[in-house]
Amino acid sequence: MQSGDTIAGRFELEERAGSGGMGDVFRARDTLSGEIVAVKIVRDGRAPEEARFDREALVLSELRHPGIVRLIAHGVTDDARPYIVTEWLEGEELASLLRRRRRLSVEESVTVIRAAAEALAEAHKHGIIHRDLKPSNIFLVGGDLARVKLIDFGIAKLETKTRLTQTGMTLGTPGYMAPEQARSGAVLDARADIFALGCVLFECLTGQQVFGGEHVMAILAKILFDEAPRVRAIRPEVPPSVDDLVARLLAKEPEDRPRDGAALADELAGVLDFNLAVDDDILDAVSALSTELTDSERQLLSVVLMGPSTSPDRSNEPTLSPTQINAHRDELRRAADVRGGRFELLADGSIIVTVAGTRVAKDQAVQAARCALALRALSEKRPIALATGYGKVTGKLPTGDVIDRAATLLSASSRSAAVSELTEGEPLVPLSMHLPPILVDEVTSGLLDARFVVRKADGALHLHGERSAADESWGRPLLGKPTAFVGRDRELAAIETIFAECVEEPMAQAVLVTAAPGMGKSRLLHEVVREIKRRFEGVEVWFGWGDSLRAGSAFSLLGQALRGACGILDGESLAVRREKLTARVSRHLAPGDAARVAEFLGELIGTPLPAETSAPLRAARQDAQHMGEQMRAAWEDLVMAESSVRPVLLVLEDLHWGDLPTVRFIDAALGALKDRPLMVLASARPEVHAMFPKLWGERRLHELRMKELTRKASERLVRHALGDTVERSTLERLVTQAEGNVLYLEELIRAVAEGRGDALPESVVAMVEVRLEGLEAEARRLLRAASVFGEVFWEGGVAALLGASLKPSPVSDWIAALVEREVLVRRPESRFPGEKELAFRHTLLREGAYAMLTEVDRRLGHRLAGEWLERSGETDPMVLAEHFERGGDYARAGNHYLRAAEQAYRGGDSAAAIARAKKGLTRGVNATTRVALLGLLCDISAWRSSSSTGAAHAEEVMASARPGSVPWCRAAIAQLGDAMRLGDIDAFIATLDKVRGVDPDPEAAGIVANTFVLSVYLLDSRGRIDFAEVILRRMQEFIGPVAEHDPIARGWMHIPRAYHELWVNEDPWTAYRHAEAARASFLEANHRRGAMVAQIFLGMSAWCLGALERAERELSVIQVADEELGVFASFRPFCLIGVLSDRGMLHEARREAAHMIESARVRGVRLDEGRGRWAFAEVLRRQGELDLAEREALAARKLLDVAVLDA
Repeated sequence: MQSGDTIAGRFELEERAGSGGMGDVFRARDTLSGEIVAVKIVRDGRAPEEARFDREALVLSELRHPGIVRLIAHGVTDDARPYIVTEWLEGEELASLLRRRRRLSVEESVTVIRAAAEALAEAHKHGIIHRDLKPSNIFLVGGDLARVKLIDFGIAKLETKTRLTQTGMTLGTPGYMAPEQARSGAVLDARADIFALGCVLFECLTGQQVFGGEHVMAILAKILFDEAPRVRAIRPEVPPSVDDLVARLLAKEPEDRPRDGAALADELAGVLDFNLAVDDDILDAVSALSTELTDSERQLLSVVLMGPSTSPDRSNEPTLSPTQINAHRDELRRAADVRGGRFELLADGSIIVTVAGTRVAKDQAVQAARCALALRALSEKRPIALATGYGKVTGKLPTGDVIDRAATLLSASSRSAAVSELTEGEPLVPLSMHLPPILVDEVTSGLLDARFVVRKADGALHLHGERSAADESWGRPLLGKPTAFVGRDRELAAIETIFAECVEEPMAQAVLVTAAPGMGKSRLLHEVVREIKRRFEGVEVWFGWGDSLRAGSAFSLLGQALRGACGILDGESLAVRREKLTARVSRHLAPGDAARVAEFLGELIGTPLPAETSAPLRAARQDAQHMGEQMRAAWEDLVMAESSVRPVLLVLEDLHWGDLPTVRFIDAALGALKDRPLMVLASARPEVHAMFPKLWGERRLHELRMKELTRKASERLVRHALGDTVERSTLERLVTQAEGNVLYLEELIRAVAEGRGDALPESVVAMVEVRLEGLEAEARRLLRAASVFGEVFWEGGVAALLGASLKPSPVSDWIAALVEREVLVRRPESRFPGEKELAFRHTLLREGAYAMLTEVDRRLGHRLAGEWLERSGETDPMVLAEHFERGGDYARAGNHYLRAAEQAYRGGDSAAAIARAKKGLTRGVNATTRVALLGLLCDISAWRSSSSTGAAHAEEVMASARPGSVPWCRAAIAQLGDAMRLGDIDAFIATLDKVRGVDPDPEAAGIVANTFVLSVYLLDSRGRIDFAEVILRRMQEFIGPVAEHDPIARGWMHIPRAYHELWVNEDPWTAYRHAEAARASFLEANHRRGAMVAQIFLGMSAWCLGALERAERELSVIQVADEELGVFASFRPFCLIGVLSDRGMLHEARREAAHMIESARVRGVRLDEGRGRWAFAEVLRRQGELDLAEREALAARKLLDVAVLDA
């Protein structure tokens, strides 16, 4: 059929409106009434679709309701194709609206579902079940949420008590099917539609499906077994009445839901009688909605999936095809039952068997593998997959992501290639040489012992069968003694020798101990510290610990070490922290130096001192780069003072969870204090080198790579723990299984000591789970709460997450018991005053406990932990941001990301600052925070010659922020920098006019001063000399009054005068004097970036004066990387190339030119590359390579079209 055809002599087709799997939809005109109608026509020869059209026509002919699409006619076309004519609908499907908006307001959600329920009530009154309710079948007339039309009754059914899954019967859409609809052979009634509307309401409120997944089997299994998450766990501001109603709509048992559409409509009408708008009171109460973790937990389970004989490859088809119920289902069910599996036959004909609840993970995997093999023996031609992982346990069957993993394995099955890998001689029970293998995941494979034949083929693991050999005898676990320090004497002696060298020479050195988790790094460091304290009286030891939640947070490690050195506890009042900091710094520093060091160390450790009486501190707070320089200088001065009195040992555990500013400051100290008795002792996983490439590579660094324990050392540890009477066979088995990993060995020893049977676990995950599941339910609950904080936690924090519901003993009693059982350890000092600080005995124990948290508890726990840490005085913004991020409180997370970004920028880590600012912007922050984040990106952009990150946001900031505020001024300088990069003089002047017309806030004065620097530079380079001189006068008016007491402002005032005198007035001597004055001013404030810019102009002026040696000396020293100097990035290398050329050092000049060109090309800066090629051309000319010189000069001119004076 096509446009222009007429159906039944009445309906004139105008245009094709759409098409789908069943047929085509046309917009048409009813020639009898003149009405616009929709005509659906089946494609040729599709019997199932024809039956579906007939059913829809029959159903719609019985229904007359404004909320149900109206049937006008139906019949068969002249070429025997069924058609249906319905009213034409203008508007959109609910699915389209949700794709655009993601989620709706509470009132909108209730309104649309109420309208749908009222329409559904009419169908239910006539005994009709829709069976395929979903957002795409709910049409919004005119886009109005209150004007709903239910469409697509193609699989609707008259309500009877016949079974659902009979041969030839079609089903609904995965993700919206009720449990009874997903289960094969179940009875269906109106309450299946109620469940589907519950799924739609959940999606409207949360923006996500209740039961999602990529595979049909996984979705059906989740519908049957997973408890639907509570709406308020995802969107806390939803009223409790709505949350409770959604939970009832999604009840597993039909009798727990409203009986039909009319009952649901009545309930929703009652809900709408209340004000559902989310006001501030509701938002303020969000934090009190859920105040404690539940007793639900995720546990290890194994899932066996058997696909149907004919299975769809993908689950995104709108409806399921008919499937054949397996003739052997009773046999299959019995095979699963006798092996401890729970069996379910799904509506698509696939089968799911779950195995859970065993005390030993290895036993569970064996049990599941045998179940899978038994099912295969009964249905040889059906694909089978087996996966093991964590799922939720609430007293019913546990499920989780493991089902998705099993379904993915099944869908990617490639069994034929694997069969050939099994050799003839493999003794299997039963003999399964020629049966198709079972796909297994890596977790299951790692838990299965050598009795099972597992082979790898085509990148997948395949279980072929079980060997006939008898099972091995294994012992079962727990340790009751402290472990001995064995097998690390060489490492201990080496580190002691290095420290002795640091003291006796004296000299600064670093030792990095690297090893995989569980190898004993922390124990080695603790033994080293103990021995050094014993041998070297009076040594000063500072400690810093890495934490996964703090990874990358600026100065988290160094700040922690310095706070510890000062005796500062998190949560103490600012006055107390200031007093402790000042007292500690004053111990070995002169009063004048002590004040300055305290001021800037206070910024580093989150203990700011007042700036009213300190011009340097005020100036630094206006310039993040300058602040970073001052903090580094203060850190070095403190270490110098301490090491002048006694040796200093800085110990950093888990450096792989450290931060770049800490690494850089320590590098600076190792370089600046190379002749001081200082040693840095750090431990890390091997990935530390990926995190921090060339870590302290220019310093005296010794790396010790810890290897596995030797067999003799491992045997000594076993005998120390279990006694000399331990059987030789047990000892050898433990040593072999541990493979030199200290943690593995300790866990195995605990297992033997506990005497829990003969089967030893064979993977760390399994061992951790065995150990934790052997604890009481309340003990596990406490550990889950503790794990939310990370490796280290606090008793009060755990109590805040658990509330008053921990039974039968209080939190402190359970903690004492877990310390005694060696699951937890007490720490000698606490960061928070009055709080008891504890830690997991090993990070893998923490990870095991954290893995057992349900998604709901994990989200709630992080939110509660963030709130507790805020109240307790946590000063690290990244820690708070991560907790609120994981807790779903994105607005609060965004506010902390702003603080973290500013902190990183001050520490000189621009990349981290950009990443955190961008992350904050995605978290729904308020307008003020958003503008501040964008302003920070603008500031970074202005001083990164290759970056236009901030310029992209500058227009929004300048339109939203108050003129003259810090964000506004940051945006202005980003716009100026961007205009300079593009050579857009008009845009530059337009922005400059805006800046000239505002009165900046005092804290923005330094930023505005930089606009004058950029302005004079651009105007001079474009030949706008008259305008440049106007700007110079304006600069004098603005900066002159503050220059006397503000050395940074004074320094920037001299810079544009230096290059104006040099380029415009051709007076290099006056330019030199301005540059000299600028450098003196910047050095007075220890402003490294400003001093570097002044140094460049000193070198440039000296070059022009003919003082080539002086020029080379000034231009060869790099205090700040060129790319961090913004528009001045190319000045130093360009001038240095010229100086070297004038001195006849053409080889060195050529090398510098090549490096300059490549650096600019990589950064994508045309101006810098053009200058590099210009300089290169001159070098080539002097070397006599004229053709190459001409080529480079022409390339330079093309690149320099944005700069008049250069070109």
